[in-house]
This record gives sequence, structure tokens and C-alpha cells, in this order.
Amino acid sequence: MPAKKLTLQIFDASGRLFKEEKITGDSHVIYTDSFENGIYWCKVVNEFQVTEAVSKIVVMH
Repeated sequence: MPAKKLTLQIFDASGRLFKEEKITGDSHVIYTDSFENGIYWCKVVNEFQVTEAVSKIVVMH
């Protein structure tokens, strides 16, 4: 079975696209060093732009 082509999209609290990364493999690490403190929404979409998952992350340095 071919692997899905997935993209991670990270949005800031006002809904603007902050970062976008291709997902390769079974796990993915999000480095938040360059993020401002705040709430971000992560969305994983497939190659058809169908949402696979949504999650919230809170960054506090």
C-alpha cells in the first residue's frame, strides 16, 4: 500500500498560516524555538486537501 502524502499546516491564533511542512514517515517533530508564545492549531491534510487531523499546541518558553 503506498504511503499517504501528508502536509502539516500550523496556524496562529488569528487563523493565519504560520508554517507548512511535508510529513515523511510515521512520526513528525515540531520544533517551536522560532514560535512566539501563544496558541497554535495544527492541521494534517492529505494530497486532496482533506483534513486528516487537527490539534492545538500551546507554546510557552
